[in-house]
Amino acid sequence: MKESLQQKREIQHSMLLHADENIIFKMFAEDEYPLDSDGLEILYLRNFSQDFILRCVAKGKYYNDGKTLYNWLCGYLGEEKAEDFILQNDFDENILQLFSNEGLERNQRWDILQQKGADDILYKHGLYDKMSAKGLYRHRLYEQYFRSNWKIMPDDTDAMEYLAQTNNWNNILFKNLMELRNKEHLLEFFAKYEKFEAIELVDAYYLTGFSIGCAYLQQKKKYTLLAHAGRNGYIDWDEYLNSNKFMERKEAVKYAAKAQKWDVLMKNKKHWVLLKHGHLWKFIKSFF
Repeated sequence: MKESLQQKREIQHSMLLHADENIIFKMFAEDEYPLDSDGLEILYLRNFSQDFILRCVAKGKYYNDGKTLYNWLCGYLGEEKAEDFILQNDFDENILQLFSNEGLERNQRWDILQQKGADDILYKHGLYDKMSAKGLYRHRLYEQYFRSNWKIMPDDTDAMEYLAQTNNWNNILFKNLMELRNKEHLLEFFAKYEKFEAIELVDAYYLTGFSIGCAYLQQKKKYTLLAHAGRNGYIDWDEYLNSNKFMERKEAVKYAAKAQKWDVLMKNKKHWVLLKHGHLWKFIKSFF
């Protein structure tokens, strides 16, 4: 494969050295014969017109990588004209990554500037929706970011840290919270700052995974969550079994039996669950 490519280059260079314009252009335009840097130099050294050389470049394929072509065109035309030529002739978009930011701005290629993270240029043109999170908070645009209902991306650690440091928790909590891309990352971030109210809004069960979270649920008397997670040491069983909510009392009896809290069930006169589980003596004592 490499030998045939080399042979093809040698044939091309030989033709470029001796053929006239019509044959050379037919080679590129009709046969889609590929150019390389040496071929471009041959065309240049034979004093073909700029118009002819550029028509060959536009019609032909290219051996070398885009960087080589870009650099050659910039040397031949100057940077601004080279970039205009590339844009006019629909080259592979990867070559646009090589443009200067000024060239991309001049040609309004905001998509490439966004990919390159050129936040200052995007800010200058009011294209806030294309700016990175870092750029947004550097330019003090987070309030507008949230008012416009754009979504915070919680895997952007720098942005999340900024909101934490500026105590902007409400922005995190109440703007499209459930639509975020990475819920687990968000929960870990809230846990780091002990923002348990925030975690509760996203996934309260997550709090049962660590002791300080369980203590928070204990304080809030979220006993069913704790019981479901098997965190029985954080539950006030007397209070749980005597909840003023019927469904919660029902859940309390179920979880107390699962945790084998027979003395507590006896003390709180939960007769039938004791009988059901064969604790006859405690069943009798529960009436006194």
